[in-house]
Amino acid sequence: MGTILFLCAYSFLLTFLCTGSSPFINYMGIDSSVFFTIGRGMVAGKVPYLDLFDHKGLYLYFINYLGALLSSDTSIGIFFVECCFMCINSILFYKIVKTFIRDTFKCVVSVMLIVGITLNYLNHEGGNNTEFYSLTFQLIAFFLVTRYYQSEQVKHSPVLMFIHGICVGVVLFLRANMVAMWGAVAIVIGWRLFSHKEYKNFVANIFAGLMGLIVGLAPPIVYMIFTGSLNAMIDSYISFNMLYIGKESLFTRILHTYADYTGIMMLFLTFLMTLSVIIFCKSNNKRSMKVMFVLAYVLSLLSVFVAGRNAAHYFEPLMLYLIPLVVYSVERAQINCTYKKLGAICVIFVLTVGLNGRTPTRLFINARSKDYVRFAEKAGKIWGAMKHQTGAVLSTGDWPTALLYTKMNVIPSERYFYHPMISYDIYPYAVDAHVYSILNDENDVVIANYAGQSQKDNGLLLSNTPRNNEVISHLAKNYDLILEDYERQMWVRKRKD
Repeated sequence: MGTILFLCAYSFLLTFLCTGSSPFINYMGIDSSVFFTIGRGMVAGKVPYLDLFDHKGLYLYFINYLGALLSSDTSIGIFFVECCFMCINSILFYKIVKTFIRDTFKCVVSVMLIVGITLNYLNHEGGNNTEFYSLTFQLIAFFLVTRYYQSEQVKHSPVLMFIHGICVGVVLFLRANMVAMWGAVAIVIGWRLFSHKEYKNFVANIFAGLMGLIVGLAPPIVYMIFTGSLNAMIDSYISFNMLYIGKESLFTRILHTYADYTGIMMLFLTFLMTLSVIIFCKSNNKRSMKVMFVLAYVLSLLSVFVAGRNAAHYFEPLMLYLIPLVVYSVERAQINCTYKKLGAICVIFVLTVGLNGRTPTRLFINARSKDYVRFAEKAGKIWGAMKHQTGAVLSTGDWPTALLYTKMNVIPSERYFYHPMISYDIYPYAVDAHVYSILNDENDVVIANYAGQSQKDNGLLLSNTPRNNEVISHLAKNYDLILEDYERQMWVRKRKD
């Protein structure tokens, strides 16, 4: 119990120092601010997909809805939700590692290392994203698999497969491609049962897995039927994502994944994960477990390539494949006295916080995020003093514009409350909706987010639409500019006396 309490306290501290929703860090990233805005919108009675556009799974919005229920006008609620997930992840890591290392202290050190790697600056991206939450369910699956092989039985408990099914259903409505690893679970366990002529158990597991899948899928499907948002979900979560991933070949997608300096770092992590898988294959574990681990890794890696983008956070759930490498390294470390043990804990903690980057940025670096938060907080104060306004606010752009809605304590009235990062030629609807909204004076406040100082100087607010100049002229004529910094402006509609 003492170990679990330590891991929970450690998880809380790391969440406080490493996540954007933390009251200390006070900066939710691009995706995170979008998800939390939708959660806040749900508290106010709006329906995801139907009233507020985004292209992730509904469970992600349920999670942010829970955070917004705890606190809608600050990020403290979603911070506590992330703390809970971080604690669960750490405990699951510990339970898994415990099956490979008997020494409790070395187990804890291994968990701290794995968590530290998972929280690195590139992969974690401030938290509250689909990958962070998906990792929890993938760890549940990994833990269930280790329990199965520890039992030394061929038969597989249908109860465990039922839980696997629930996990698949949840992850399908977080980010669908991340269910790939369960393909390995189904193939290897099914093959093992069938090859040992455990036909009844094979059928029972299929039935249990399907029942679990139905249970996992039921809440979002029932919600969408009752809210009339099923068609909007299909358009946003399925059709849009098909446009988003494009039509490139697998080879081209792999090249895109490892492009630029971020891709080089991900290539290095891929090398370490591959090395870790090789180490696992040389262990004393059963051959079918090794096959499952290798197949799960390959399928998970392929699922990352599907997007064809070098977004480092796509790799966060894959960090669990580093467990064998970490265990192998820690087992051979000589940590046999109190001073070495305390030193190891302190070094891992400092490295985790340092490699995460949020606290160093918060304390020592004058980053763009600080300017953005200051602007958002000033805009919130100005908005709070404008008692005569009705409450319609539009924030343009695809930079973390949704954070403005939280800082100003308003719920977006426009379905497309931000611009998804996709070519205007492929998906013009969000930008066109903003053009229509501005030109028809549907907003009391327009936050103009430019893509840098040069675009602001050249008046390129909506540079991917032929009506950009018309929008800029309309703002200058019908709105007052009352706040600006080097790449954004706050325009307030002129009052008609």
